[in-house]
Amino acid sequence: MKMNGVAIKSLDELKRNFSIYELVDGYYSGGLEFFLEDIGDTEKCIQIRNIEKNNAYLLIKLYQILGIPVELSEDEIRKTFSKI
Repeated sequence: MKMNGVAIKSLDELKRNFSIYELVDGYYSGGLEFFLEDIGDTEKCIQIRNIEKNNAYLLIKLYQILGIPVELSEDEIRKTFSKI
């Protein structure tokens, strides 16, 4: 899976290169599930799979599952997690 043109291999890399658009696209295309399976995070993969496709709270649910604070902007997420 790619975020901001970077091939990511961990949740930390996803957060450091975060893109809301690419996260949502990955959810709808199935790429996010495949990525989570690939890195061995079956629990998060199952949780993502169980989100209804037409859920108004999709971003909030994705953020909660991936451990991203919902109050942060896209730029703040990248800055916060690039320090880790």
